[in-house]
Amino acid sequence: MNSVLRYFDEQFGTFEKAANQYASEAPREIDNKVAETVKMAQAAAAEKKMGFFGPYGGIKSNLDQTEVRYRMLAALRPDAPETKVARKKLDDGYAQVKQVRASLDNDILASNRVPDDQFNGADKQQMLEIVKAKWSQSGVAGDVLKSGINSSDWKRDTYWRFDGTSTFYKTDLSKAQGYIVVKTDDKIATVYYINLTRIICRMTRSKRSTLMIRRRKWM
Repeated sequence: MNSVLRYFDEQFGTFEKAANQYASEAPREIDNKVAETVKMAQAAAAEKKMGFFGPYGGIKSNLDQTEVRYRMLAALRPDAPETKVARKKLDDGYAQVKQVRASLDNDILASNRVPDDQFNGADKQQMLEIVKAKWSQSGVAGDVLKSGINSSDWKRDTYWRFDGTSTFYKTDLSKAQGYIVVKTDDKIATVYYINLTRIICRMTRSKRSTLMIRRRKWM
């Protein structure tokens, strides 16, 4: 027991020294990190780099790390004046990043355009009717300003699948995408995308080598 207690005393002293050093350096490091993050956000907005503001971008990463540093400071020195100052600087940093992000959002909205209606296949009218029918079931309010098919053609993919006993299934899958433009307000419209899938499934039994169309459907 004496050996364990002596070891604890040695380690506690080392930990206490490291904790005090951490607490002393944390306010300055929080201040520097907030300033660095705000500068990063301003540069990203100027260069239209939206990814920096995303869930895995550098801005969120920096703020998350700074938040952890602050929480450790608050645990070590909860009532210290520098802890309150650090909290305010961090909150100000959040507010500045949010403001910069809002200016970027406005620029992106201003530069956005309605998708091209570029599909010219024979089944275009049928596809548009499906898009409109699906949209009518969405329950989203707003006047529909335009609808179209922004895919230039069907994107086709085929593959065989074995059921584990005696039958192979060949799936012939084609995909395309339609869109609906809905009025949001007097200045903004919102584009909603609707994915279309066309399936032809074929079945062949290995013993008889016969091939037949099993089903064809739209989704």
